[in-house]
Amino acid sequence: MIAAILLLVSILEYEAEKMEILKEDQSRVIHLIGGVHLFDDKIDIMGSQAWFAPTKHSLVVKDSLVIRAPDDVNITGDSLYFDTQKRISYIYRRVVATRGSTRITGPELVIKHRPQEAYIPFGAQIHDLEEGIVIVGEEVTYSLKEDRGSIMKLPVLTDDSDSSDFRVTSERMHLDQGRHAASAAGNARVFTEDAIVNCDSLVLFYNEDRGLGIGNTSIVSPEGKIESDSADFKLQGRKLNEIFLYPSVTTRYRTEDQDSVVVNSVYLTIDLSEKDHETLIFTGGCSGTYYWREEETNQD
Repeated sequence: MIAAILLLVSILEYEAEKMEILKEDQSRVIHLIGGVHLFDDKIDIMGSQAWFAPTKHSLVVKDSLVIRAPDDVNITGDSLYFDTQKRISYIYRRVVATRGSTRITGPELVIKHRPQEAYIPFGAQIHDLEEGIVIVGEEVTYSLKEDRGSIMKLPVLTDDSDSSDFRVTSERMHLDQGRHAASAAGNARVFTEDAIVNCDSLVLFYNEDRGLGIGNTSIVSPEGKIESDSADFKLQGRKLNEIFLYPSVTTRYRTEDQDSVVVNSVYLTIDLSEKDHETLIFTGGCSGTYYWREEETNQD
């Protein structure tokens, strides 16, 4: 059976194995059963059952839900409530939205179809399947058309591999899949096997394995702490490979004998390409102070 429903100035066509017309509170409800397919020139919706209440501007689709939207966006879930007047979809339980190499999952997804903007209130996961990263967080807004979005609460960026120690956290995070870039703002931190990078804000180009830390930047490791305004860093396999800090760098570290060293320089390059053999190169003029521990002697 194929028919059409007039939605204001647009037409939603539908087909199903069976149709019932029900009367509820002086209004009629169209109930579609089996192999339900609803479509117009911009969207396809499929499921096992659907209920359409024209006077309430309500469309409900349940079981085996599949939505195909513009720009190759595909969405699956358990059920859909579609406000046909506002053109807003509410998708519930085991929601998966894909576009190209981007996959978004969550327990609930709200889509504003006119601007093609999605919102996930909690439990969101954004996967870049090509680069092997995943971002989790809450209060997520995402433009399905532009393939970019924002995580406004508790964002964490990690490698898809369980064996990696790589992790980026901040107060909020913005993701641009077109540029393969993530911007972290507010107490941004990069955790790696070798050290922790702290800064006010961070830009990570994860397909190029490089990043930029801006404002109150510090590198913390078991050997010491380095502070500067900004830092450029390179990664290799999600591990720190090289760090360039600038300007006005202060380096504090301990020697093998537990003596302390403080070095001030304009620039500092740290080569971490060889494990346990890092090299520090101070340039632009430097000065330092060496504090050594004196042996304690017992006097009778």
